[in-house]
Amino acid sequence: MAGTEVGRQLGLSQPAVSRSVRRGEGILKELGISLAVEGNA
Repeated sequence: MAGTEVGRQLGLSQPAVSRSVRRGEGILKELGISLAVEGNA
């Protein structure tokens, strides 16, 4: 799902969604967790 669509659904701007994604990625990296992504659903 595109950041713009996520933002629309959550009432956030696209830059706010991007910042949140980067923050989440940093937290996962810090905790040593990785997520598998399977194509575009």
